[in-house]
Amino acid sequence: MWSGASKYGLRYCDLPTMLSNVGFFLRPLTIIIDNRRKERIPLYWYAATGLSIACYSYIYQISMLWSVFSYFTRADDVLAGIVIFSLGVSSEIGLVKLCFIDKIQKITEGYLKSDAASARNSRFSKNILHTMQSVKKRGVIFWLVIISNGVVYLVKPIVTPGRHFMEDQFIIL
Repeated sequence: MWSGASKYGLRYCDLPTMLSNVGFFLRPLTIIIDNRRKERIPLYWYAATGLSIACYSYIYQISMLWSVFSYFTRADDVLAGIVIFSLGVSSEIGLVKLCFIDKIQKITEGYLKSDAASARNSRFSKNILHTMQSVKKRGVIFWLVIISNGVVYLVKPIVTPGRHFMEDQFIIL
């Protein structure tokens, strides 16, 4: 089991392997960044992604807009409306990036062509490999910080007596 997981370690930092790894983790979200993979994404991933998008849109778009422009304007609680609006706006950035997926595919294809053209075991190739290893380390550290932040955000209301949510002002329709 661990032999298959070892390709995600720091010893495998070449560009095609790293793009393959990222593509593997993006497939459940029905995002294809590497055009070399010709296998189809199963239909159940499309259903799960559609359900996730519907829930996300309902909570972070519809409920946020209703809370800010309907509920908090009647309640005269401007500060709570500003907090909820800032949470909602910051969560929209990820959706905008999906509009440029075709450009991302072209960029990754260009990088793969450039990587294939470089001579193996040359100084240039070794420098790229060293840089990719550094990028992978930073990515893993960044991922751990983000996940740890989410875990603390979820666990804090459980261990703090008397609190239910981190932001009690957010109201879901």
